Amino acid sequence: IVSTLMVASVVSAVGGCVGPGPDEVALDRFYRAERYFSAGDFQAAAPLYESVILVRDRIMDAQRHLAVCYMEMDQIPDAVRVLRKVLQFVDTSDRTSKRLLAKCLIHLGKREEAVELYKELVRDKPSDQEELLRELAGLMEEKVRDMAICP
Repeated sequence: IVSTLMVASVVSAVGGCVGPGPDEVALDRFYRAERYFSAGDFQAAAPLYESVILVRDRIMDAQRHLAVCYMEMDQIPDAVRVLRKVLQFVDTSDRTSKRLLAKCLIHLGKREEAVELYKELVRDKPSDQEELLRELAGLMEEKVRDMAICP
């Protein structure tokens, strides 16, 4: 009697396919997550992005979109964790992740750290200074309004 596991091992060893591999499963989940994300269903998209990242942790869109899901679900510390990971291990110069991280940090009251990120963005691309200053001022003003409304 031949076990299923033995058959699967033999088929795999000779180049046959027992089922989709981890990359195919991750890709399928990524596309499903993207559909949920585009529809604004962040609750459904987040666990799919998480499962993709377990297999392929260098997919920038999965990382960034997971962070946005966390932001939209008001799980800011989780978004910060993901964005810091992106900037540390995936792409230290990713401007979008830096801007998202700064927004999260402002939300958490870590304004000095957010300002440092904006300074870094300006140093990297001085031509964006005006836009970045307006964006930062808007985020700060929004946080002040939130604090005044919700003590």
